[in-house]
Amino acid sequence: MTPIRDPRPAAHVGVVTGLLSEAGCLPSGGPKIYVSAGVAVNAHGGAIRLISDGAAALISFGIAGGLDPKLKPGTLVLARAVTAPEGARYECDEGWRKQVAAEARGDIALADGIIAGRDAPVLGVEEKAQLYIETGAAAADMESHAVAAAAAEAKIPFLAVRAIADPARRRVPAFALTGVDARGRIRAMPVLMQALIRPWEWTALIALARDHAAAMAALRRAGRLRSLFVLPR
Repeated sequence: MTPIRDPRPAAHVGVVTGLLSEAGCLPSGGPKIYVSAGVAVNAHGGAIRLISDGAAALISFGIAGGLDPKLKPGTLVLARAVTAPEGARYECDEGWRKQVAAEARGDIALADGIIAGRDAPVLGVEEKAQLYIETGAAAADMESHAVAAAAAEAKIPFLAVRAIADPARRRVPAFALTGVDARGRIRAMPVLMQALIRPWEWTALIALARDHAAAMAALRRAGRLRSLFVLPR
């Protein structure tokens, strides 16, 4: 592990997640957290609230859909930059990113690259492939660009830490999204009810659950990284 000198307290770091389960991967009593339920406008508003509450840096933390075909489920993307749907590009803090990578290396499968922000989920294999061609991004999610925008507006450091949950060649059944409620909680019953009337989707759903578990395991390891919650001087 790389030693961290003169760290700022974890309370100075605000974290935006999409799911309550993602927030549960972070240490209790540590950073301030806002759960956006995977909605970009919520993520932006939550990031602004965290800044108002004293956050001096922001992290977008959670799962993402893979775009780069080489990335396997559970790979942790420490983004170099995040792009927004309209084309804006937000750079991640390079010193902070390298600090986290140095501590995580050897314990977590890592990748860098760009995260493509989207306001709607990217579900199909063809859709993912097209977005990869257009952006060259490693992954896509629906919160990072909104959090990055808030950090840029406030002129504070930003980091995007995202674990691949559905790889580029995996289609996500649209009904799987019905399992997330307005508070970012995962509810299995609505998904299972939909699956009962779509038995041909069981194979895809089981694969998705396995890949999601790999991503969450990576997030739990990432949540234990001390360097994630301190900024290099």
